[in-house]
Amino acid sequence: LSTIDRTIELYYEEKAKFEKLKRGLMDLLLTGRIRVREENSKTVFYRETEFQETEIGRIPKEWRAVRLENVLLLLRNGLNAKQNKDGIGYPITRIETISEEKIDVSKVGYVSGLTGVEVEKYRLIEGDILFSHINSLEHIGKAAIYEGVPELLLHGVNLLLLRPDKKKVHPKFLLYLLHLYRERKVFWAMAKRAVNQASINQTELKNMKIFLPPLNEQMRIAEILSIVDRAIELYYEERTRLDRLKRGLMDLLLTGRVRVVEE
Repeated sequence: LSTIDRTIELYYEEKAKFEKLKRGLMDLLLTGRIRVREENSKTVFYRETEFQETEIGRIPKEWRAVRLENVLLLLRNGLNAKQNKDGIGYPITRIETISEEKIDVSKVGYVSGLTGVEVEKYRLIEGDILFSHINSLEHIGKAAIYEGVPELLLHGVNLLLLRPDKKKVHPKFLLYLLHLYRERKVFWAMAKRAVNQASINQTELKNMKIFLPPLNEQMRIAEILSIVDRAIELYYEERTRLDRLKRGLMDLLLTGRVRVVEE
């Protein structure tokens, strides 16, 4: 059991290294201090030398500083309807659905009695971003992207829907940019605070300025960060498997149903 504990600890350490790598890459790539391009079918990194000053800081000359609403097709709150946890009706998002900054299908609610018009109005489409604008200060600004799983998922109240204009911004680039802003506590500064809760005004969020590289560079940045995310996810999955193994062995060994002898 100690051997398994040490293995689990090593997976924690490796996952932490990748998370640190991701934070560093976001800080460099999403601000343009390190640029990325494709040469001879290879991804090449290079240091930017020409910057322009903007109200949100220095950015490469090729980049723009734009308001968030200028790259969105839609920004709105979700459907306010009575939810159940019994699996009756259509799956619908709750605040807890994105608590780990990815959509967790085990943490959705369900809603029934909707018209076809309501279902179509509030169903998510691939690339939609869910944003936590009403939450405890610790969780304010969390964001997750919908990638088509489950096939039908409705947008529920108390999460904002950000629907990117894919002609202007790559959805995953925008997602990672929101993660960077949260890491830098930008949303803490925007939030109005009350007892045990904070909120971000939709108009203020729409007017928030963001960094905007050319679309092809956005795609490359998103691909690089997605690879690191996948590595983190693999470490998490393996750690979860080891946790289950440990629990199973404890149940067998510590109750004597399986014995250990030295031969």
